Amino acid sequence: MKRDLAIILSILALLIAGLLIGSPIEVLNPIPHRIITIVAGVLVLTLFVFLYRVAMKLKRNATRRIAIVVISIVALPYFLIGLYTSLFMLSSYYPMWEDVAVYTNAEGETVISQFRRTSGSIYDYRNRKVLKDFGNGYRISLDWTDSKMHGKWLEHNVAKGTEKAVNFKKEK
Repeated sequence: MKRDLAIILSILALLIAGLLIGSPIEVLNPIPHRIITIVAGVLVLTLFVFLYRVAMKLKRNATRRIAIVVISIVALPYFLIGLYTSLFMLSSYYPMWEDVAVYTNAEGETVISQFRRTSGSIYDYRNRKVLKDFGNGYRISLDWTDSKMHGKWLEHNVAKGTEKAVNFKKEK
């Protein structure tokens, strides 16, 4: 029983971290992005089925019920994200993140500002710190905020092809 609880808790910790951090892998090409999204969805679904099966094997009834409730609470956001994603995957309109500006500093750090038109007049914006760029639209990056950017950066506007120096002040 202790082993089963350890398995449940460790996989739940991984799934919760996935909700909070998001995927560090960025794919900017639509067809590979769809394939990777489907594979990730099947993997997450398999993990939840495995968790429910392990939870059903727990001996104590109260522990089993608590485990199933906690697993269900963590599964709910994944279900909603999966529903939202599958609606876009099945439609002809598939919103993708587009690079708007690329920021680089003297230490060689790169932060990319991105934009996505989700639907109609709903727009999403985000910054991603690039850890590794493999080219051809594949990179490893993390969500980043302007408050983490300090000092002088060079901003390259992707649409206009212009560059200008930007000074980010440290927030107090």
